[in-house]
Amino acid sequence: MKKKILALGVLATLLCGCGSNGKVTQYGGTKDINIPDGYKFINYNIQDDEMIWCTYRPMHADEKPEVYIVQQDKSGIQFTGDGKFIIHECKDGVRAELPKE
Repeated sequence: MKKKILALGVLATLLCGCGSNGKVTQYGGTKDINIPDGYKFINYNIQDDEMIWCTYRPMHADEKPEVYIVQQDKSGIQFTGDGKFIIHECKDGVRAELPKE
């Protein structure tokens, strides 16, 4: 019985303990971030493992939308995973995608 209660507590913490950005930065996984149509991604900042701030500017007429991968490496740290944010730009309603593998 004690093991079931402990397992439920751990599961509740994992599911409710943080938002999707925090889950990616703490436990690993992948999350897509869409930059608004017509804007160029410049930089990002992760605040408190939960909030990701993206800096972007208006896209110039000659620029094409791109995809950026922000890879987190926590190798050697126990009970954590490698998180990945995939940042998509969009122009004229066409979203940039990663190449098919």
